[in-house]
Amino acid sequence: MAMVADGSALLAGVYAVDGSSPSDAYAVRVDANGDTLWTRTYGGPNTTENVYCARLTPDGGFILSGYQRLPGNDYE
Repeated sequence: MAMVADGSALLAGVYAVDGSSPSDAYAVRVDANGDTLWTRTYGGPNTTENVYCARLTPDGGFILSGYQRLPGNDYE
């Protein structure tokens, strides 16, 4: 989670439709009241992505870190 000076926050983690499908990285920005401002999903078919950390950048953007696992390959 990354807090912004205006009271909004970026929450990030993992999203999976069900327990057997690959997961995608997921980010949502909410305002100070908890209302959704935007959402983003990062990933592709048959790959697994996860976010471990979210940070605010000096220019007001965000940076996410995590991993991607491709089928039949190790983590990147």
